[in-house]
Amino acid sequence: MATNRDPIYPSPDALWAGAGSIVAAVATASGRGPDLVVGKPEPRLFRAAAESVGEEPAKAVVIGDSLYSDIAAANAIGARCVLMLTGVTSREQADLATASDASPQPTAIAADPSELAAVLERMAAEHP
Repeated sequence: MATNRDPIYPSPDALWAGAGSIVAAVATASGRGPDLVVGKPEPRLFRAAAESVGEEPAKAVVIGDSLYSDIAAANAIGARCVLMLTGVTSREQADLATASDASPQPTAIAADPSELAAVLERMAAEHP
């Protein structure tokens, strides 16, 4: 069992190896991956969170800083999602991903908390 597959973890001074790095190392050494991944990018955690409040996962708005874990998990449950450029994904990476059909796709991108507030207000107006 693995908690998540996030390959990197942002800290105040640098990017560190995330749980996904450890999962990959153990999987390589053992010759098999985990039987269960609870967290991102797998949608299990998001589905459980929605179920705990009695809502459909697709009604959620996921906010995250990683295209390949947060945004991928949001895409898997059909939720709207905001990619924050305050962590592991740069503007350049976000631009390349949104230009590609193969990458996880954010509904919106926000560079900072004030942009996030504006995005969330717009989303609330579109889907009251």
